[in-house]
Order: sequence, then C-alpha cells, then structure tokens
Amino acid sequence: MRDGDEKAHGIHPFNEIQSVCQTFTMDWQPDSPPSIGDYLANVKEATRPTLLRNLLQIDIERRRFDGQHPQVADYIEAIPGHEALIRQEFVESTLSINSSLSMRDDDTEDGALRTFDPPVARRLGDYHLLRELGRGGMGIVYPA
Repeated sequence: MRDGDEKAHGIHPFNEIQSVCQTFTMDWQPDSPPSIGDYLANVKEATRPTLLRNLLQIDIERRRFDGQHPQVADYIEAIPGHEALIRQEFVESTLSINSSLSMRDDDTEDGALRTFDPPVARRLGDYHLLRELGRGGMGIVYPA
C-alpha cells in the first residue's frame, strides 16, 4: 500500500497498529514468542516507532507474566537501530503498575468497581492510552 492509499481505503494508522498488535498478541506463545522485527517490516516507516513501542510493551508484559526476565540488551540486539526507543519503553514498562486499570463507576447506585482493559495498542505518538471510556458509531474514546 502506498503512503496516500490509507485515506483512499479509510485505514487510519492507529487502526493498523491496533490490528497488528492484536495479531501479535494472538501469535504470542511463551515457548516461541513472535519476532517483533517481522511485524515492523510489514508497516510503513512512519508507523514503525509507534508500533514498536506497543509491541515492546506487550512482549515485555507477557514475558514478565510468564516468569521470564526480559533484558533490554536482548531487544536492542534483536531490533537494531531503535536503541533509545527500546530503552525508554523498558523504563516505562518497569514503572507501569498494572496492565489493566480500574475505575469507580459513579453512575451506578452502589458505586460498583468496573475494570477496563486498556486497548491492545496503548501508544499513539507521545500519548499513552489508559482505558476505553466509550465507543460509538464514529469511534472509540480513550483518556491519554
């Protein structure tokens, strides 16, 4: 697909990133995790930094959940040319408290606690998407 084709086909870069992240998540297996580099190669150059941040976050969280201890040097070796971004994402993933966020729903009578899972792709440019606030015919709203 050429650079200008996304408008003609109605594909927004975030939708593409979200789709790739969903595929990456479905393909992820503890004994044979997918190669992040393979997924980056299938998107436009301009989309790669945002996609990389999202894929790193997913991969690091999954490895930690499975009891592994991912190392920044392994990612730098496997994905050359992105050292600064990899280091930054590693720091941010270490500071992250939870992969899902909770929010008190004040609209319910009992103030029940509802849990919202963050979107699969949680980065959009410099913004970190926290959770889904709502969705409708025109799109999805996230606080960032």
